[in-house]
Amino acid sequence: MGSLDEIGSSILIAVVASWVTVHLSLRSFYSQRWWEKQAEVYSEILQALADMKIANDEWYEEEISQALPEKRSELLNKRWGEAKDRITRVASIGTFVISDAIAGHLRTLQIRMDEIKREVNEGGVILDARASEAQALELAIDAIKRDAAKDLRRDSWWKWT
Repeated sequence: MGSLDEIGSSILIAVVASWVTVHLSLRSFYSQRWWEKQAEVYSEILQALADMKIANDEWYEEEISQALPEKRSELLNKRWGEAKDRITRVASIGTFVISDAIAGHLRTLQIRMDEIKREVNEGGVILDARASEAQALELAIDAIKRDAAKDLRRDSWWKWT
């Protein structure tokens, strides 16, 4: 009988150890996938903001020299619009994938851009608006890079959580 007890307890231990191993492996896998998704979304946000910043800087330079070719203006408008659409799409997803802090930075940027647009529509100087947009974009990029780095470090997939 002693031999059967030993076999039974060995089997029980093996089953429990297997279950724990599978559970921890799956948890690690899902955590890693979530981390990768967050990193991908944060990269998309920063790329879109960088595209907006580059387009804005080119507009600013061309408006100073007053030599913006129509085709270039169309390309910049398209680039700006696509980047803004990506930001709007990601911001609408909200805190499902991104942190509350980053969602807040995107909302603040959208509010500031709307204010700048309103100022121009009310007779504001376009060069001042471009400078304000550049500043708002730089602030958003810096804040999002900082908070994304914190968020991704905190949610590192290799941690046992």
